[in-house]
Amino acid sequence: MNLNFNQILEPKNRLIIIGSRAGLGKTTLTLQIADKALSQNMAVAIFSLENSKEMVLNKLTNKNNIYIDDTPNIPISYIEEQTRKIVKDHNVEVVIIDYIQLIKNYFTSDISSKLKELTEQLQITVIVTSQLTRNIDTRADKRPILEDIKNKNLTKLADTIIFLYENHKNHVKVQIAKVKE
Repeated sequence: MNLNFNQILEPKNRLIIIGSRAGLGKTTLTLQIADKALSQNMAVAIFSLENSKEMVLNKLTNKNNIYIDDTPNIPISYIEEQTRKIVKDHNVEVVIIDYIQLIKNYFTSDISSKLKELTEQLQITVIVTSQLTRNIDTRADKRPILEDIKNKNLTKLADTIIFLYENHKNHVKVQIAKVKE
């Protein structure tokens, strides 16, 4: 299935999850989406919790209107505060968080509700990468299912969920698992 980046970027106020097991290209896909947004003169913010600002910049072809924060071990309150500030100051339309499990207190705080509130209040698209559970590895069919996202509230609140997975020929495939109209 081909992924239409324009459908990801429009309309606004959506929470999008990109999930896979480690090493299948979640970061690469989000940076391709960021490049597409930047090429359409949209301002983009990236909270890169795993990779350095330099690494992210090296993978982007467009470098205008990009705001990258690579501060490690940050709480959701920091992301909320910084997002509100950069949306107000720089008219950011797309916020990427790579990846959600690295947010401080991920399993104890209500991160998914706060992210959904940001999309609605600020009229922005928030794209979050997420590691999937190891349950995939135990199944004959390696295509992810919604239950492979540990945070059930995230699954419920997401407007779009995109999975990356390896098929039986070790090719990475894209699966649109959920789309709210």
